[in-house]
Amino acid sequence: MKIPAIIVPAVVLGLLSMNLCRAEQPAELDQIIVTAALEPLSARDVASSVTVITREEIEQRQARFLTDLLRDVPGFNVSQSGGAGSQTQIRVRGAEANQMLVLVDGIRANDAAASDEFQWQYALTSDIERIEIVRGPQSAVWGSDAVAGVINIIRRSDASGRSASGHAEAGSFATLDLGARGAWESGPVRLRGGVSRYRTDGTNISRTGSEADGTDNTTLDLGLQYRPSEALELDFTGRQVDAANDFDEIDYIMTGLPFDADRVTEAEQGYWGGELRYQPPDSAWSGNASINYTDTDNRNFADGIWSSSTAARTLEGRLRVSRLKTGLPQQIAEQRHRDPCVLKKHYVD
Repeated sequence: MKIPAIIVPAVVLGLLSMNLCRAEQPAELDQIIVTAALEPLSARDVASSVTVITREEIEQRQARFLTDLLRDVPGFNVSQSGGAGSQTQIRVRGAEANQMLVLVDGIRANDAAASDEFQWQYALTSDIERIEIVRGPQSAVWGSDAVAGVINIIRRSDASGRSASGHAEAGSFATLDLGARGAWESGPVRLRGGVSRYRTDGTNISRTGSEADGTDNTTLDLGLQYRPSEALELDFTGRQVDAANDFDEIDYIMTGLPFDADRVTEAEQGYWGGELRYQPPDSAWSGNASINYTDTDNRNFADGIWSSSTAARTLEGRLRVSRLKTGLPQQIAEQRHRDPCVLKKHYVD
């Protein structure tokens, strides 16, 4: 059977065009995970179950509270006692809520004044760039607080040069969402900061009465980076939260359901940390030293009268020195695997 002469050139051109299209596709880069080890690792080298939520996903989902993003994470069970800003707990793979370690830019954020749980109801998403979640026991790396896993909240640092941005939204139930961010850069110094406020009158979860349970949250974040040389870098980071939320009492005797009550919790949280990193580009040795301070204060009011309060101050110092492993196969050595040595001290007041 003869093949028409026009078919052969057409097939050749088709194959060439397919190869060109494949060549033009950008190479897919490995995802780097910081939380799973003491050094950044490729996601394919992490043995634990890992989930990463990016800034793009946060904006696509239009979530205002961090817990709204975590409901879809495998193995996570989110329990919320009411509307926006109400008490929230997260349990992972059946573990207790205080067995999940939460970091904010590497600073331990679990509240020692609240049974060592992270206060999820006060975590907004406006200043979050990336969330790394490592499920499963991580005590060997992060200590006994990480029996169920680790969540590392990495704040936004994408702004460069001199820039400013903001947003304003309003909606039902007298809801208001405001935010502003800015950055300034000059030579080796880079300064960034932002402030956000979310408030709403909320809704009433009680079957009786008409009192709505609202929330008011103001969050301030700051960051300062100083890099005098290629090998040396100094970072300072800070986050301050001032929040209040209304809630109802529970009728434990008769119905086991909420009933209308004038109950308010006011909270102040401060997370501050500094880190000095030393990593010469042509040396097998590197190291960093950091000091982090956390201050939390929770006050409860019943019918406008103070009823109880808890507070805690935590100071943590960490020193790490690591050496690049030698004698490894080329494909492994390129990933800069290191032998780390870590010393840390933890104080709670």
